Amino acid sequence: MLFLAQGDDFSREAEAAAELAKFGFVDLHLMAGRPLMVESLNDPRMHAFSKHYEGALENGCSIVWYP
Repeated sequence: MLFLAQGDDFSREAEAAAELAKFGFVDLHLMAGRPLMVESLNDPRMHAFSKHYEGALENGCSIVWYP
């Protein structure tokens, strides 16, 4: 899962693929992204994703990888 900082609500698969390629992920099947409702991070079930949201704001992107 990629958290990609951007200034609009449009899905940006090409930009997401470019970010993921920086980390060695090149043979990808990307699904359309969707905006994250920041308020949802207040839900205890979403707490684990808070650091990734903050990382995306700070660094431009954050990756959650489930091997």
